[in-house]
Amino acid sequence: MKRLDRIAAKVTAAVTMKDVLKNLADLDDLSDNIEDMVGMFGRHFKVAARMDTDVDSQLELLKKARNGLEAAKNTQKYLEEVLKEYPDDKTALRAIKDAMAMVKRFEKHEKDARKVISIISKKEMPPALVKFASSVARALRAKLEDPKSLKVIPWQQKTRGGIEYQMVVVVPVPGHHILNISRDEWRVELVESTDSADGPMVKFGWNLEKATTREVAKRMTNALSGWPGLKGEESAIAAREEIAKGVASALNSAIARMRGFDDSKAEISDGNTRIEASYRSNYLPKEGAQDVGSDSYYHMVQEEIDRFKKQVEPLLKPFAKAIKDVYYDDSEKSWVYVQVGLK
Repeated sequence: MKRLDRIAAKVTAAVTMKDVLKNLADLDDLSDNIEDMVGMFGRHFKVAARMDTDVDSQLELLKKARNGLEAAKNTQKYLEEVLKEYPDDKTALRAIKDAMAMVKRFEKHEKDARKVISIISKKEMPPALVKFASSVARALRAKLEDPKSLKVIPWQQKTRGGIEYQMVVVVPVPGHHILNISRDEWRVELVESTDSADGPMVKFGWNLEKATTREVAKRMTNALSGWPGLKGEESAIAAREEIAKGVASALNSAIARMRGFDDSKAEISDGNTRIEASYRSNYLPKEGAQDVGSDSYYHMVQEEIDRFKKQVEPLLKPFAKAIKDVYYDDSEKSWVYVQVGLK
């Protein structure tokens, strides 16, 4: 055990093998506690739903499950580090099996806890929000190749003055890029708060807005442009393919004319909706704002982008009718970017 404690000190000064074994025992107790709470809810749903409607107590179960999952993963990670140096140590080998099992248990606990909150939230949901969510779900499903893939998840959270009820609309879109970030799902939250008289609202990202069913549907189709699960999008992807290649060639030609000392060939996104290219300017300081100060660098960047536009825009004219937007930007250390979105 002393030998393993020395390894633990190298991994993290605050952890010893004794701590790890104690943590596993504590996690086992916590797991049993959560199982009891979920089991009681399942056996006495009607009673539990009447007695346990405070949002804090509902979310406490989820908080415990998430904390337990994080602790179990950290414990597993620590033991993996131990076994890298001492792969045959019996104590660590036994402990990591327990830790891996504990991760699976708490993953299930988190799933079960979310289900409890969803069931109770559905029971308490304001009628106007339920009606709005049904309308939105019908409109969105009509635009999907697989309407059954769309899910509506009842939820709630505490606000400063009351409770915000939520109907979370989720569409799985594994690997699709939304705003240049690979996503596994597209989601929108339809909400209604007890401390507001505004009625059902829509949360797009961090923005809370009043929106119609049609506006929500438009947001989804815009976000999922280029995703084959959207009705009609497969043919649109094919139609954009040659245009995307032409735009990519145009951007490569424009960058070559800028005579930068480094560049990246234009890349076409999945679904042929966006084409992006970049180069490192000879005109801009190599270390960016560090060399000349933020204000001076900002003005130099604007001048460089203006020069770049003069090369790009004439080459994009043949594709003007198919182009939705063109976005220019800079990054650190003299890199300049252009991104073209297609309709």
